[in-house]
Amino acid sequence: MSPQCVNDSPDSSDAESKTPPPKRRPRVNREATPVPTPPPRSRRPSGKQALNDKENLERMRAQIAALEKKLKKDASKASKSKSQNQAPTRPLGDGDVESEEPMSGADDGPDSDDSATFPSANAIKPLGNIPLPSQKPKPVTLRKNKRSTEPRTAARAFMRLPEGRGDAENSDVDDDVAERALPRQIPSLPRTSSPPPRSSSPPRSSSPPPRTSSPPASQFLSSASQFLSSASQFLSSASQFLSADSKVVSHASQLFCATIALILARSHCLFLRTKQTAEFFSATIALILACSHCLFLWTKQTAEFSHSTSAAAEALEPNTKPAAGDYADIPHALILRACAEYSARILAHNPYPDVPMQIMSAKECFKSACRATRERYVLTDRMGKIIRARGSQKRGKMVEIFRALCPSHFGFVRSTARKQIDANRLKAKALLEQASFHYKFEDPISRTGFGENKIIAAARQAMTFKDKDSSGVLFPSYFNPYPVSALAFELATLEFVIREWSTGSFIQAKFTEKDVAKVYKVHLADTQTWNACNEAVTENIRRKWYRRASETFITDTPEAALSSNIDSAQADALRAELSGRTGDTESEPEDEGMTVDA
Repeated sequence: MSPQCVNDSPDSSDAESKTPPPKRRPRVNREATPVPTPPPRSRRPSGKQALNDKENLERMRAQIAALEKKLKKDASKASKSKSQNQAPTRPLGDGDVESEEPMSGADDGPDSDDSATFPSANAIKPLGNIPLPSQKPKPVTLRKNKRSTEPRTAARAFMRLPEGRGDAENSDVDDDVAERALPRQIPSLPRTSSPPPRSSSPPRSSSPPPRTSSPPASQFLSSASQFLSSASQFLSSASQFLSADSKVVSHASQLFCATIALILARSHCLFLRTKQTAEFFSATIALILACSHCLFLWTKQTAEFSHSTSAAAEALEPNTKPAAGDYADIPHALILRACAEYSARILAHNPYPDVPMQIMSAKECFKSACRATRERYVLTDRMGKIIRARGSQKRGKMVEIFRALCPSHFGFVRSTARKQIDANRLKAKALLEQASFHYKFEDPISRTGFGENKIIAAARQAMTFKDKDSSGVLFPSYFNPYPVSALAFELATLEFVIREWSTGSFIQAKFTEKDVAKVYKVHLADTQTWNACNEAVTENIRRKWYRRASETFITDTPEAALSSNIDSAQADALRAELSGRTGDTESEPEDEGMTVDA
C-alpha cells in the first residue's frame, strides 16, 4: 500500500474554510414547514349585504330595548310587592335574631337581583287551629249498578226458526216506518214504529173558545217569532239533509209544508164564513202555530234519525268488503237468516238470476227474516250486497263438489301416461255424447233413469242436505218436491266439470256465470221436457229424491252407542274377580313387587 500524503500547507486550509458547506435536503418522511397564509384582503361589502346588516342591527336593537323595558317593569313590580309585604320594624332584643340578612356582594343598583330581600317570618300569619276529626273516616263502599244493556243476540239465533211464522198480511214490517240497521261501532237509537202522538196540540172543541181566553197580541207575536226562528232552523237543517240525499227528510218537509198550507186555508175559510171577531182569528192562529210546532218537532226528529243512520252507514269504509259482522247483534242475525233463504232460492228457483231479480229476491228474504223474528229493520244497499254475494258462493261450491266426485264416480285418473290420457278422453267423450250423463251410469246406452245418476245424488247430499244449517234442512218447502230448476243446475255444473277432462288431462277452466248460464238454459229445457212427459210420475220421483236426501240427515236421532273394548266374556271375568274382593285397601295385601323411589 502506498502511504497517504498529508498536505499541511496553509493555502489548503484557507481554501477549505472559504467554501460554504452544501445545503442538506430534507428527509422524505419529514414534512416541510407550513407557510403562513396571508390574511384576506378586506373588500367593500355590496349594497344589498349592507342593507341586510343594517336591518338586522336595527332588529337586534329593538329587541334589546324591549327586553330592557320588560326588565324595568318587572323590577318595579318586585319593588312594589316588597314594600307591601314588608312587616313594620320593631326594636330587636338580645335573644332576637335578625329576620333579614344583608346580601353579600356589591350593590348593582335598584334594578339588580342581588338587592332583593326576603320578608320576615313575623309577616306570615297562621291559618288557625284546624279541627281534626275524633274518629277515622270509615270507607264508603259504592254499590255496583248493573248496566241496563240489552241482552246480546247470537249470530245464528234466527237460523232455525220455522218458515211460516207470521203472516205477510198481518205483519207490520214496512220500509217507510221501519228502522235502519246501525253498525256495531255506533250506538243504536231507540226504535220508533210510529210518529209521536200529538199530545201537545190542544183538543178539538165543538164550540169556539170564549172571547176572554184569547191571547194578547204580544204573546201572539212572541209565539209567531219563535215559530219563525224554529222554521228557519228547520229549513237550514233540511237543506243540509237534502244535499245528502235523504229521502225521509224530503218527504217530511213536503208533508210539513202541505200541512201548514192546509191549516191556513182552512182557518181563512172559517173566518170568512163565520165573520167572527179578531179574537177568534188570533185563537185560530195560535192553534195553527201549536199544530205546526208539533209537526215540526216530529219532522225534525225523523230528519235527525235519518241523518244519523245515513252517517252511520257512511262511517264504514267504502273500500272495505261488506260483512254481516259489521252490524249489531240483531241485524247481524237477520242478515244471516236472509242469506240462508237467499241461498235456498238460488239452489231451488234460479241459480243465475239477473240483477233486478237479485235485488228483489234479497229484499223479500230480508222481509221474511224480519217477519219471522218480529223485528223492524230496513234493508240498506250495503246489507243487500252481503245477501246477494251468497249466489256466487253457492255456484262456486257446487263446482268444487262435482270436481271432487268426478274422478271416483267416472274413473278419471290424473296421469301423464299416454294410455291413461286416452282412456280419460274416451270416457269424457262418451259421457258428453247426447248428454249421456243425464241417465244412470250403469246403463248409458239404453238411456233410462233420467236424473238418477249416482253422482247427482251424492252432490245433492253434500250441497243441500249436509248438516243442520244446510238449505234443504232450514227451508224444506223449497225442495219438497225437488225442483226441476235445481236438477238443471246440477246437470249444467256436471257438464262443465266433465268438459275439464275432455282432453284426457284435467285442465281447470274458469267458472264464469255468463258461459255456464247458457248451458243451464239448455239443461233447464231438457228437465222441463222430462217433467212434462208425465207430471204425476215425475212429481213422485222428485219427492222420492227429497225424502232420500233428507232421511240421511235426521236431526232428532239419539246419540249412537259408544263402542267398548270389553266384550261380554271379559265382563263376566271381571265380575268374578271383583266378587272375591272387598275393595278395602287396608285389608288387602299390597303388591310388594313394585317399589317407589322417594
